[in-house]
Amino acid sequence: MPGCGQQLTNLYWALFLLLLPLLVAVATTAGGAATAGAGINVNFLRIFRAARLIKLLKKGEIKTLVWTFYRSLGNLPWVSLLILLIFYVYGERGISLPLHSDRW
Repeated sequence: MPGCGQQLTNLYWALFLLLLPLLVAVATTAGGAATAGAGINVNFLRIFRAARLIKLLKKGEIKTLVWTFYRSLGNLPWVSLLILLIFYVYGERGISLPLHSDRW
């Protein structure tokens, strides 16, 4: 089978990505317990983050991600303005609703 090795690598990587959130959850709960005095060291989980970054660097996807982030910075003021406008409208509505209601 010519493509079996690539499929097997993809399977292992998919399993790794499946287990990663679970490991982060364990690290978060154990990290909180470690600060409380339980004595569990979870620093070894940082290796997994480094492995993920190295995989992105090897594939060349990190360049695409950085370029996309750079291009999206131009829209940041407009998105911020939209969020502020939504907060303003809901704030005004929240203030005026009790004033014009008979139940209050």
